[in-house]
Amino acid sequence: MDQTGGDDPSAADDLGDAFDGFDDLDGLAAWAAEVRVDDAIDQRRRAAWLRRQAAEGATLAGVLVDLAEQGRAVTVQTSVGQRHRGRITIVGRDVVGLRSIDGQVILLRLDAVVTLRPQPGALPVTGDEPLDATTTLHRLLGRLHQGRDRVVMTMRGGEALAGALVNVGHDVLTVTTDAGGQVYVPLDSVIEVSVVEVWVPESG
Repeated sequence: MDQTGGDDPSAADDLGDAFDGFDDLDGLAAWAAEVRVDDAIDQRRRAAWLRRQAAEGATLAGVLVDLAEQGRAVTVQTSVGQRHRGRITIVGRDVVGLRSIDGQVILLRLDAVVTLRPQPGALPVTGDEPLDATTTLHRLLGRLHQGRDRVVMTMRGGEALAGALVNVGHDVLTVTTDAGGQVYVPLDSVIEVSVVEVWVPESG
């Protein structure tokens, strides 16, 4: 308002300047459309950046966790040439567990995994999922019915050993072979353990 009580002409001029180029509703609609396009571009760039960040943080264990959540079958090849197909049941700090198509429990050392192939139709994964760092091959072996469950172990050199797991030490495993003798196996030499026969306690 000016001193005479009328409208301030300078304020009207400023308002008019702010809307220069918007002489009609069509101009306003075009401007709004440009803003929406710019926002969509920004959102796509943001999404692409987030995907790149996730991909750069991907780990093998993270990929395994993602695939386990999908529940789809995978084929895993190890450094000794073994191939196992099944569903991922557990992922730990140094181990991945599979339930094979014939129902066997297979524990694989994580650093022995050479390739990992999801079945066709699996969704892409980012591989940045966290894992349970407290779960290890050593801890899982310790949960077996020692001296009861029959296992087949494969070593880094490809040698296979079948028998009952009698003891899980700090860094050594004791196995009673099918022939009746005992074999001591350094834990670090074990690539995979297949539980081929699970002991079931008698009822009563």
